[in-house]
Amino acid sequence: MLANGFGIKNPKASSDLPTVVIVSDTQCPWCSRLWNTTMPLTDKVNFVWYLVPVLRDLSISQAAMILSSSNPWEKYGEHELHFKDAGFRGLNPEGIPVDQKYRDEVWTNAKIARWSGVTSVPLGVSKNKAGKYIPIFSGSSTEQIEEVVFGKPK
Repeated sequence: MLANGFGIKNPKASSDLPTVVIVSDTQCPWCSRLWNTTMPLTDKVNFVWYLVPVLRDLSISQAAMILSSSNPWEKYGEHELHFKDAGFRGLNPEGIPVDQKYRDEVWTNAKIARWSGVTSVPLGVSKNKAGKYIPIFSGSSTEQIEEVVFGKPK
């Protein structure tokens, strides 16, 4: 899923860590919650976030702004820090010039997600040791995500 998309990953994550792919919208409260839920696991799991516009047109501009930054992981984290601000949900992209190619990347992510059968966000997917793809849905706890990625604790 999203092999040809434009993902955001932690630049500090080791390539030998298990990978979880997550499809997310910058205006989605459940997506924001999942971002925060995954943060305690970033030293154990390589989370790759694919931003797609689902809820509002604003999602396109926010996602393009994040993808265009010199450090998209850091910019997405900054966006999430401001997600519950009273005046605006996340970072306001108004007045920030963004090359059209980044808007196109957001649409590419959206097309790939839809072709892959994604019907709602957030949706995470982890491939277990047996090669089976396991979904991670909104509302999952940090412990539940860890269990999906690493299996049940013994």
